Amino acid sequence: MSREEESDRLVAGLIELADKYHVKGEPDAAELTDLAIVDGSAAAQGAVAILINHDVKLPDDLYELFKKFGGPLDYLEEEFLELQEIYLRK
Repeated sequence: MSREEESDRLVAGLIELADKYHVKGEPDAAELTDLAIVDGSAAAQGAVAILINHDVKLPDDLYELFKKFGGPLDYLEEEFLELQEIYLRK
């Protein structure tokens, strides 16, 4: 699987998971999917913000994929550290 395919899979997985937890005032899957068409990283950040806000542990496969894109010195570094803390705590 190419890096672009992995990135698309990650964004789709984050959106799908975030949609299960979002509340009024937070973007839903349709809004995040529309954003992903224009800017995948912004959509990922939006989904991750919801997951962090609701203290959601990522499934193992999504966590492993997220590690490839959210590690140190990446655009999702801060978000990765927060999700990693949740993942390790739960």
